[in-house]
Amino acid sequence: MDTKQSQAAEIAISERVRSQYSQAPFPPVSFFPIESGAPKQPIWLYSFTEAYYHAFRILRKPAGMRLLDAGCGTGHGVRQIRHLAPGAEVHACDFSAKSLAHARKRIKALGEGPVTFHEMSLLDLSALPGQFDAIFCSGVIHHTANPVRALQQLKSKLKPDGVLYLMLYSQFGRRPTILMQQAIKLLSQNSNDQQEGLRLGRLLFDALPPMNPIATWEREKWQNNHRKHAEAFIDMYVNANEKNYSIREVHDDLAAAGLKFVRFSNPQAWTLAERMAAQPEIIERFAALPELERFEFIEHLFPDQDQYLFFATHAENQMTMPEWASGVTFSGREDQLTATRSMFAQELKPATPPQPNTALWRGYFGRTARLDPLTIELLGCCDGRQSIKKIAEDWEQAHGPKLQGKGVHAIRMMEHHGLIYTTNM
Repeated sequence: MDTKQSQAAEIAISERVRSQYSQAPFPPVSFFPIESGAPKQPIWLYSFTEAYYHAFRILRKPAGMRLLDAGCGTGHGVRQIRHLAPGAEVHACDFSAKSLAHARKRIKALGEGPVTFHEMSLLDLSALPGQFDAIFCSGVIHHTANPVRALQQLKSKLKPDGVLYLMLYSQFGRRPTILMQQAIKLLSQNSNDQQEGLRLGRLLFDALPPMNPIATWEREKWQNNHRKHAEAFIDMYVNANEKNYSIREVHDDLAAAGLKFVRFSNPQAWTLAERMAAQPEIIERFAALPELERFEFIEHLFPDQDQYLFFATHAENQMTMPEWASGVTFSGREDQLTATRSMFAQELKPATPPQPNTALWRGYFGRTARLDPLTIELLGCCDGRQSIKKIAEDWEQAHGPKLQGKGVHAIRMMEHHGLIYTTNM
């Protein structure tokens, strides 16, 4: 295919996708209604502070930052971004005017500050002025006519030390969706007729036995939301264009765009010890693999991640995780670091299964930890004012010999579970 043919094909795909989201804006307002006031459930992935810390272990406040929601749809994500970033300059773009109209109403109802909206495709993002400290792009790249070029456009708008949050589809975890998509296409007289696909797909779901794996997938994972909301069904099962990735293909497209993978938002799902109790030989061989092959190993044995949620940055960005972040201690820097409780640290009620004298807490990236009352007290002492060493010493002194030497370990455990940030004094 020559350049002109390639460009014509890209334009045709882009127009089909634009038409889809103009006729069926996503996420559906019927599912995420426009509500006044702050979000009832803030989502840490849309928090600049949490995203930047999770990626680089550097604590940065949002005030004065420039943030972009690239492909904002009806505004569910940018509402979160705006709420979680007081003092930031927030922008959002989408190529569906109808979706942007909903997004504007959503921000007006939020009432927490302005968002500058731009009607444009991700493939034209270079037309935006300036660069951004963080770009949030969830569920968009894989619908573009040229994912690598879309990633290149995002890179052009990302500051050299900026963080890019991405969500891309997985071909492994989305197997039930892909199978239903293929079944609908086989029955369709015109695979581009999404209304016909919607009608046929609903008939198929109505006829499937309850224990069919595709019916189970829709019912148990999605609570039949795609069946209830036409826009969601079209997005999931008869989309005008999508690419489903392997983790190696994710890395390949990032590299082709001049970007690099930094960290999954849910690293526990990609860690062998969190997934299985393996024999020493397996553990040793797994540890010897390059990082990407470790991810592939997990993906092949546990194909349950339907989405890759991760952070990326410029390939030339030299920022690396501090030494203490990869260990079980603070590498002897307890007197140089301080600890601050995350706003997303919360007790889950009721704890399941219940255990005497403990409470289940969840941190900013979804890990859970059981804390006893004294550890919960220590969490409350993490206010960023004193060194970790001093916080731990004061806590230990207040509770006698039985806690001597345990304070620093408890703080490290809470940082590991996303309950606190640890930063330089």
